[in-house]
Amino acid sequence: MSLCKTQGQYTAKVARASHHQAITRDIGNSKALAKALGYEDDATASEMEADDDKNDQLFNLPECLLAIKDIKDKMLALVPEPYAFMEDVLSQYVKSLSDDGNGKGDILIIDTPKLKVEALLHCAIPMQDQIMDFCGVSAAESCAAESVLCYLNTMLGYLDDIQYFLNIEGITKLTVAHSMGELMYQKGIYI
Repeated sequence: MSLCKTQGQYTAKVARASHHQAITRDIGNSKALAKALGYEDDATASEMEADDDKNDQLFNLPECLLAIKDIKDKMLALVPEPYAFMEDVLSQYVKSLSDDGNGKGDILIIDTPKLKVEALLHCAIPMQDQIMDFCGVSAAESCAAESVLCYLNTMLGYLDDIQYFLNIEGITKLTVAHSMGELMYQKGIYI
């Protein structure tokens, strides 16, 4: 059975689509309310309408597929192999720890790749939604876009897992979890 055909993913996609429609409706209502209350001038309204037209033109199927391919290429350049990437991030963090054992390491070593993954994910979600609108849920194009999002979500989960240990549990519990193979990336958990 194809990854895209599972009931849970279909339900999540339907929920995401209805959420997107609700947000779009709310934005439209907000614009109308702002105009009625006099908070929006004509120049701003025409600029926003021009931006909306520009965004509509950007989302045709070939452009969406090209954007997903570009995101996939950036994703693979950032994280060619998840396990090795996470080991490298942890290694860099350990090297940033102070020698006295009481200091904290450089948290930016975790935050920087996390922000990059989040940025790619933020760009990929609207593209995936548009591809699903054009092709349907079970089309090969939708499955390809879904696999890019799954990879990005998995990497985000791995980084969040480490960040949780650093911020909540502490470096000692992170060390114990790592030595016992209990971190998400060590277990090979995919989201």
